[in-house]
Amino acid sequence: MLKKMAVIAALAACGIARAEVQELKVVYRGFYDVYAKQFKPKFLEIAYFNVDDRNHDGTYSLDEVVKFEWGSVHYEGQCYSDPTVWNCLSSFSYTPGSNPSFSAGFGVADDMFPWGHSIVAGDHVEWYSRSGSGYLKWTDETTTEIMPASAYVPALPEPSQYAMFGLGLAGVLAASLRRKRAA
Repeated sequence: MLKKMAVIAALAACGIARAEVQELKVVYRGFYDVYAKQFKPKFLEIAYFNVDDRNHDGTYSLDEVVKFEWGSVHYEGQCYSDPTVWNCLSSFSYTPGSNPSFSAGFGVADDMFPWGHSIVAGDHVEWYSRSGSGYLKWTDETTTEIMPASAYVPALPEPSQYAMFGLGLAGVLAASLRRKRAA
C-alpha cells in the first residue's frame, strides 16, 4: 500500500512540475551585405534568450521570454522607451527543432550621436549611426546554430586551480623524496 501511494505521489509531482527555464544561444553565420553587394560568410549575429514554457504547449512565445539579449537589446519582460532611447523585443516565437523567429531593436535619438540597430530573424539586420549604416540579408547560405547558452564557454583553469595542482605536485614530489631518503 505504501509503495502504491509513493508511486502515485511521484506521478502527481511529475504532472504538476514546471518545465525549467531554458537558456539558449543562437548563432547566425553568413549574410549578404546589401551595400557591398557580396556574401560575407564569416559575419556573425548572436542572440541569447531564456524562455519558460508557462502554458506547457512545447512552443515559446513573446510572453514566455524571461530574458533576451542581442547587441544592445536587453529585454526582460517589457520594452523600454524614453525620449532618447528605445529598446525592445517586439515579437518572438520558437519551437524546439526549428529556427527562432523574432524582431528586436535598439535606438538612441541623440542629435549629436544618433545610432541604433534592428533585426528581423530570418530576414535582415540593419544598423545606423552618424558614421555610417549597414544592411545584411539572410540567404540560403546563412546557417543557424541553436545550443545551450553555456555551450561555447572555454574550459580555462582558474589561477587557484593551477595553485592546487602545483601544491599537489609538490606534495607528491616531497613524498617521493622522503621515501628515497628513508630507503
